[in-house]
Amino acid sequence: MSPTRILIVDDEKYNLLCLKTHFQREGYEVVTAQSGTAALEVLAKEHFDMLLLDINMPDMSGIEITRKLKASPQYAHLPIILVTANSDLQNKIEGLQAGAIDYITKPYAFEEMLQRIKTHLALIERERHKVLQEMAGATAHELAQPLSRAIGNLQLILAHPKKAGEGQIVVEVSELEEIHRSLRQASEILHKIQKVKKYKTMPYVGDSQIIDLEKASK
Repeated sequence: MSPTRILIVDDEKYNLLCLKTHFQREGYEVVTAQSGTAALEVLAKEHFDMLLLDINMPDMSGIEITRKLKASPQYAHLPIILVTANSDLQNKIEGLQAGAIDYITKPYAFEEMLQRIKTHLALIERERHKVLQEMAGATAHELAQPLSRAIGNLQLILAHPKKAGEGQIVVEVSELEEIHRSLRQASEILHKIQKVKKYKTMPYVGDSQIIDLEKASK
């Protein structure tokens, strides 16, 4: 299993060095950037599981970067934790409204930051498992009907064969067309699943959910 990758963005080199050292000791893979511009360039080339972002930077603020990332479908689901020395409540609210999942105020204890990141990553992983389970259920649900029709038609042909003599069985074109339609429908469902890049859920019976393959494949 590959290590969790964290991008840490701070214009203070000392802060970056300290955090990188601590996180690496905990087994994380860490990349650093000293500006918002540099962070966006790194994100365009590499994948990360978490973004630890200082708010107060000279080129663009952490809140501004958060808004840019959350406005892009490519980064909309990237978890962002903002870090700042500003304890103003309105500043925190603004950061969370921009799309950050948490807010850490300086000075902080590394143990607290580490635990917050672990908690958020665990919640994200739990949600991923839930989505995969939903997708498995949706796939079975979507494929069951066309495959059942195809199997049923084949069983009907085999159970009641129309013989043309010398052991040959006559199959109506309409019967073959129905089997072909069912198998083609199953094939189209599998093709949609292959195109899925972001899973979307929709309400289903009771409190459960299934994947909307039609929307998810677009």
